[in-house]
Amino acid sequence: MKDINVVDVRSFRGANIDSDHYLLMSRIRSWISNARKMCGSYARKFQSKKLESPEISSAYREKLNEYLVRHIDDDDINEAWMVLKNAITQTASTILDRIDRVAHKDWFDAECEQATVSKNNAYKRMQQRNTWKAVEE
Repeated sequence: MKDINVVDVRSFRGANIDSDHYLLMSRIRSWISNARKMCGSYARKFQSKKLESPEISSAYREKLNEYLVRHIDDDDINEAWMVLKNAITQTASTILDRIDRVAHKDWFDAECEQATVSKNNAYKRMQQRNTWKAVEE
């Protein structure tokens, strides 16, 4: 949670709650993080394992040097950082491929899916049995 603000606090001395304590009521204001609700593209990683090959490594190095020589500028540190960042990402996107997103993990196969379905069905049957017993009593 980001912040919680206490807006109003009141005590009710006359409330009959069978206790020697006073009833306290407060109103708070809070903001819940919306990190999961953020839309947009995720950062897809590059296949950096390809750089282990000498041919691809030298091609990447040459392309990066070529890009940096064309766009070198020593005026502003922020601009130099953006040039370097763009050089690395654009060179990597042309030479290296991006890693595709995997929908399911390797370990979750048909056997795991069947086990999950049978577990969920058994849980539903158990809930229905216990509900009927409670109603009969």
